[in-house]
Amino acid sequence: MADQIEYLTIADIKNDVSDPLVVCSIPLKYFRGAIGRRMLPWIHRILKFPVHTFVNDQALAHLASESSTDGYWYCAGEFCPIDASGVDQYILDANGKFARCLVSPDIKLEEPQHPLEVIRGDYGISFVCHNIANRVMYASPDEKTLGDTKIFLPGYGFIIKGHLGVYGQNKSEWSRKVKRCSRGFGVDVVLSKEYNFRTQEEEINVLHLQATGNNQEQADTITEALREVDSKYYKKTMDHYRAYIDEVLDEAEFHNVMEATAYTLIEETEEILGVQFTQKIYGEYHKTQDIDLEPLVMV
Repeated sequence: MADQIEYLTIADIKNDVSDPLVVCSIPLKYFRGAIGRRMLPWIHRILKFPVHTFVNDQALAHLASESSTDGYWYCAGEFCPIDASGVDQYILDANGKFARCLVSPDIKLEEPQHPLEVIRGDYGISFVCHNIANRVMYASPDEKTLGDTKIFLPGYGFIIKGHLGVYGQNKSEWSRKVKRCSRGFGVDVVLSKEYNFRTQEEEINVLHLQATGNNQEQADTITEALREVDSKYYKKTMDHYRAYIDEVLDEAEFHNVMEATAYTLIEETEEILGVQFTQKIYGEYHKTQDIDLEPLVMV
C-alpha cells in the first residue's frame, strides 16, 4: 500500500507561534485618534465607555512610537502606545509572519493601501477595529478572538450579533486573503478544508459564557432565551447594510437606524434578562428612557 501523502495544514502554520502579540483595548476618551474628525459611529453613541482595540508585535512594542510603528496594527485612528493610560492588554501566542500576511501592519485608515492590505469598506459600516483585531488573531492556535481575551470590551456584543460579525462584513475578501496567505506558506488550499473560522454563533456563546462567569449551563439558557431577539437584530442590521450599499441610506442615515436598532435590542434583552444582566453582556450604555423591567429569565 502506498504511503499516505501528508500535506501542510493551516493549523500547522498557526501552531508555529514564533511572535507573541499584544492585544489591547483602550477607552475612546484616552484615544488620541482621528475618529473625532469623522462622523461618530452608531456604536460610539450608545456606549458610556466605548473602546478601540489594536494589536502590536510584543517584540517590537518597546520600539513603537509616533514616527516608527513597525509591527503595529492600527485601529481607526493614530498611534497609541500599549502602556498608555487606560490600555487593557492580553498576550497572544501567534505566527507573526502569518498575521502580517493576513492583515498588513503599520497602515492607517486614511492611507490608500488600507482597503487592499488591511480591510475593505467603510469604518463603522463594513468593519470596526474589533474585526481587524480578530483577523490578526486568526494567526493564533485555535483561532482565538477578542472574545477569548477578557480585556475591557463594552459593546462587543452589538458588533458580533449584528451584520459585522466576527471578521467584518467582507467575508469573501477575508476568505480569499486567508487562502492566499495559506498558499504562500505552503498549504494545499484545495486539500486543506480546515479553516476553522470562529462562527458568529460560537462567538455569541463565548460572550454569554463570560457574562455568566463561565457557567456553561446558564450561558446556554441565555443563548436560547435570546435566540429570537438576536436573530431579529441580525436581520435588521443586514437590511440596513444592504440599504447603505444600494444607496437607499446615506452614511448619516445608516448610523441613525443602526443606533435605533441597537436600542431596540437593548430594550428587548432587558425585558428578558433584566437591566443588570443585559449590561453584563453589552457593557454600560446610555438609556433612551428610564425603564425598570422585571426579567423574564432568571439568571
